[in-house]
Amino acid sequence: MKQFHDFPIITPQNFKELLHEHKVDDFSKVGEAIPLEKYLKMNLSEAEKKELKFAPKVEAVRFKDPSGKNFTGFRSALKDGAIIFAQLPGNLLPVCAEFRHGCERVMLNLPAGLIEPNDQTPSVRAKKEFEEETGILLKKLLPLNLDGVPIDARALTRKNFFFLGIPEDPPIVNPQKTHKSEFVARFLVNMDDWFKFMSDGVVDDCSIAGTLLALKKLNRSLA
Repeated sequence: MKQFHDFPIITPQNFKELLHEHKVDDFSKVGEAIPLEKYLKMNLSEAEKKELKFAPKVEAVRFKDPSGKNFTGFRSALKDGAIIFAQLPGNLLPVCAEFRHGCERVMLNLPAGLIEPNDQTPSVRAKKEFEEETGILLKKLLPLNLDGVPIDARALTRKNFFFLGIPEDPPIVNPQKTHKSEFVARFLVNMDDWFKFMSDGVVDDCSIAGTLLALKKLNRSLA
């Protein structure tokens, strides 16, 4: 199996094999989805109570439409995100594989993280998350959008800030640093295979948006 430094190179052919080998696909459902209101009334364990910090914070906001009629909008208040596209020699793209409970499957994504209140700028979080998730050191970051791109703009407050990462030359690769509760595998993917993964539905929409913005910055097309 081809590798670059300690990165396996993932392809549509070895996708399932690599996910299993890196133990990111061994998730199983132990109960059906239930409304949050019902879940909160259950006899939750201390561990389950701690998980509630990840529950969406739904809020209501009132507006007046152009006809002068009032209406209420409901949305989830979520932290903004930082997403990084970077390339290594050989047209190889660092990506991460992680189980997503929303769609109940393992997805491939560009390295990313949530922007915390104490982050000075989105780029601070972007560099930190990229280097921790991939181990690849960045020489610099180029912003691909200034004010953030709203994600699911009707239902969420979240915006994503996209970056083009420029790795050190030659690349400097350190061990991956993730939290014990995270099951994230790092891979490299050839750009042609990345486009195939995108069309196969195993890349999330935010990573697709980040890819398109980065290719525009690089003056490249999808062809």
